[in-house]
Amino acid sequence: MALAKTYMYAHNLMQAGHFEFQTADVADGPRNAEIWTSSVWFNQINPVYRQCVGQIFVGTGRTKAEARDMAAYTALCAIGVIARSS
Repeated sequence: MALAKTYMYAHNLMQAGHFEFQTADVADGPRNAEIWTSSVWFNQINPVYRQCVGQIFVGTGRTKAEARDMAAYTALCAIGVIARSS
């Protein structure tokens, strides 16, 4: 799966009722070289997946979208929805 679509995939799974998650985004650094940090955590999760409710998954990137995709990728790997790429 392309990393750039991971957050959208997680959102689609949430809409389908597999889990509920929330995000938080923070920018740091000068405006011309911001580094974004995004956090994703599950509020509820389908019992089919491993239990990760309350665990926070973090991703960083040069854009908010990049950081959210990285955080979503880490979260989806943790519950076994997608396989971690090498």
